[in-house]
This record gives sequence, structure tokens and C-alpha cells, in this order.
Amino acid sequence: MKWAVTTERETLDPQLAIAQDESVLAQVAAGDLPATLRIWQTTQSIAVPRHFSLHDRFADAALTLAGRGWPITLRSSGGSAMPQGPGVLNVSMVFPHDPPMSIEAGFQLLTDPLCAFFDSLGLPASVGSVPGAFCDGRYNLVVDQQKIGGTAQKRKKQAVLAHAALQIDLDLDATCRSINFLNEQIDRDERCRPDAATTLVMASGRAMPATAIGQQLTAFFADKRL
Repeated sequence: MKWAVTTERETLDPQLAIAQDESVLAQVAAGDLPATLRIWQTTQSIAVPRHFSLHDRFADAALTLAGRGWPITLRSSGGSAMPQGPGVLNVSMVFPHDPPMSIEAGFQLLTDPLCAFFDSLGLPASVGSVPGAFCDGRYNLVVDQQKIGGTAQKRKKQAVLAHAALQIDLDLDATCRSINFLNEQIDRDERCRPDAATTLVMASGRAMPATAIGQQLTAFFADKRL
């Protein structure tokens, strides 16, 4: 089964982009769409799990961050705070959950080709945890022991959404300051460090606009099969 590859040509509102992923997941689960791969970008924000908003200081923290150019976006997946914006390229894979596969296999379907893509750019990549990185997890994409992309997964009985956020060109100092401010305000212990992460531009030493990388990813996935 081949992927139906869709590349969004416009920068999306973050909440709209998340809603579109949810819609595709529902349609693939219902059999109305084939296995679908979306490549997209959003305006700048910090995406957090919805339960963060239950803290009594969340609203004030969100207002402060919005004034600094980092509005908050709520998402339904787990994890912790992570950046979105023009320097982040998102890859969403939505595929039928038939036959059923493990969570690990679902992540592997996403991370194996993305590691191969980084390898094709001369950046050997692996998967694993990076202590000190924002939204650290077992299935980070890692280059030179630094996080270059984060992953998440959401499941319905009939379909899986596996998502990666690739750091192409991002101000990691400003990102960590904003995320650490939010975590402090809502009494979360975790703090991130800029040196625990990298970007494609930093790791390669070459200027690579996210739009151009999106075009390369589109071509890379065009012949991939599920």
C-alpha cells in the first residue's frame, strides 16, 4: 500500500493543524482515506498537552508567553511542552491499524524512514532519549547525541497517527527560556537545556529552509510503501 502524500503549502494555525491531523485519523479509521502522510508547518507557538491548562496559573503564564510571541497550543497527545513554528517541519503518518501493531512498531514505521532521510543528508541519526531536551522521550530522533526531532503517537481501534516534529532552524535558547518559564509557572520540575538539542541547520552547517526540506521529504516518501 502506497502513502497518499500531502504537503501543506501554507503556514497553518497550530490549533487548525492539530485538528486536521485528528480529522485524517478519523477518516483513515473509517476507511474513507488510504494511509496518508502529511507534511506541514505552523506559526510559532508552544504546544502542550491539554491537561496543562488545568493548573490555576496556566492562563496567566499563557498570556505572558503570548505577549512574548509564544502563544500556547493545546494538543491531545501526551508528553510535555514543545515548540512549533516556521523552523519546525511536521510529518504526520496516519495508517490503518490492521493487522494490529505494537506501539514500538508504530514508532518504527515513522522513525526508520526519517533516520534514512537524515542519513541521506549526511547526518547519521538514531532513536532514543536525550536527558535535558524539551519533551524528551524514548523515540526522539537524535543526531550527535542531541535531539533533532520529537515524536508522538495517537491511536484509534482502526488507525494510528504517528507524528514527528523536526527541528530545521530554531532559536533553541529562546525556545528553552519560554518552555522553562511555563514549566516553572505551573509547578513542573523538568527544565530543558539548549545544548541538549540541535537543528538541521546547526548540525549540517548549511542554510536549509524548512520549505525546501519539506519538498525533499515529499519526494523521499513518494515511493515509500506501507
